[in-house]
Amino acid sequence: MSLACAVALIVSACTASDTATPDNTVVASESAPVVSKPEPSAVASTSRAPAAEGGDCPDLEFAQAGDPEAVAGWKQQVPVDGGTREFANGTAILDDAGIPVEYTVAAGDVGAFIAERFCVNLSYLNAINGVRRNGATNLDPGDTLNLDAHTILSVGDEQCVVLQNRPPSPMPPQR
Repeated sequence: MSLACAVALIVSACTASDTATPDNTVVASESAPVVSKPEPSAVASTSRAPAAEGGDCPDLEFAQAGDPEAVAGWKQQVPVDGGTREFANGTAILDDAGIPVEYTVAAGDVGAFIAERFCVNLSYLNAINGVRRNGATNLDPGDTLNLDAHTILSVGDEQCVVLQNRPPSPMPPQR
């Protein structure tokens, strides 16, 4: 692998499994169910409108020093469900305010496409999923991805197993 490719992978936080094109045996469904989560979660102070067609999502930003909502040094991102798409056909679970807080992986899903669907950066998605799973890189149908920075310690699994990896620092208050 050339140095330029290695740097590009590090900068984009992609791995070979993130960028590999899934085989053509997966058939994308037209829509996936959205499930409301019974207990409400606090809405972060930052919010945004859904991404425009073509992925007009904000860039990942560093948090200000002392920001209590920071995640591993990144400014917290509030997910917005842009709708199902090829390689991101799983089920979004919403809180009472309609904000996506969990995602159930469907067959053929790819981490980078899930991040795009929810208008969050893949690095951020990996940071909030790194404790209970190994980020959003190894995905199997039925896995749970966390989309809420306030539930890093309580949401997410990999093949029905909850891992005990080191939490990000800093990390916002947990529910």
